[in-house]
Amino acid sequence: PGMVMAIVFPDRKFSLIERSGRKSAFLANTAVMINAPNVEVISRDAGLVKEKYDIVFFRALGKFHEYFPTLYNLAAPGGSLFAFKGKRTEAEKEIAMLPEEIRKYAAVIGAEVPFLEDERNFVRIEKRGAL
Repeated sequence: PGMVMAIVFPDRKFSLIERSGRKSAFLANTAVMINAPNVEVISRDAGLVKEKYDIVFFRALGKFHEYFPTLYNLAAPGGSLFAFKGKRTEAEKEIAMLPEEIRKYAAVIGAEVPFLEDERNFVRIEKRGAL
């Protein structure tokens, strides 16, 4: 999703974190090919990244509660995490597995995807403190 966001918002900087060397090389090459100087590709595991970001946007990961601490730590204080998810009921189940002090800052937001009839949602979690 970061590459699409970089195209839509060329005045903003995007850091794409990908631990797979092959995938990160693809992303870096794509950024050059589409002339997206606002894209930085970080080729390492997200748990090793020390930078903090205002928005952490992600998808295509396993169970939310398993990787949540790593992603939450990437967000700057006052920042937000956005997870692209499927059905609302599944997103709500995953939120329910998070600590209570985190759940109160979570919301499920409906998303319409053109040409896709399946239900899609975003989970937004505001970062209000350390995990």
